[in-house]
Amino acid sequence: MDKTWENDRCSPLQLKKIRDLAEKLEGYELSIRVEDMTKGMAHIVIDDLLNGNLPKLVKAGVIRIMVKETTEIVPSKITHGPAHRLRYKVTEGGHLWNYTDFRLEAGGTLVDFATDDRLILFQIIEVDHEIDDELIKKFGLKAEIVNCK
Repeated sequence: MDKTWENDRCSPLQLKKIRDLAEKLEGYELSIRVEDMTKGMAHIVIDDLLNGNLPKLVKAGVIRIMVKETTEIVPSKITHGPAHRLRYKVTEGGHLWNYTDFRLEAGGTLVDFATDDRLILFQIIEVDHEIDDELIKKFGLKAEIVNCK
C-alpha cells in the first residue's frame, strides 16, 4: 500500500475537523499551527481527539491546558529571584516526535519553529536552565543558545 499521502500537507477538511474538535474541548486549546501538519500527523491528531487521548496530545505539544483562573497580584508583597530563561535553537532533529520528546525532557516551551514543506528546519525552545550536553547527544540534536531572556 502506497503511503506517500501521509507526507502531504493536511487537507482543508482535516484542518476544519481538528479546529472543530478542539473548540469542543473544555479546558484545552490548540498550541500548534494546524496548517503545518502533514496528512499523516493530522490523521493521528483527529483520531486522538475523537478517542479522548488528550494526555498524549498535551505531551506532544498539540494542545495545552488553558488557565482560566485569574489572580490579583500585589507588587509590594511579591518577592522572587531573577527570572531568566534561555532560548535554544534546536536543529538536525529529524522527525517531529524527536523534537517533541527532547523539548519535553528538557522542560522547554516551544517559542518558534520553521519548516520547509514537511521538513523541520529548526525549533526555538525556552528553558529555565542550561540543557545538559548528554541530553542533546541522546536525541542526536544540535542545540545552541540564541539569547537569554
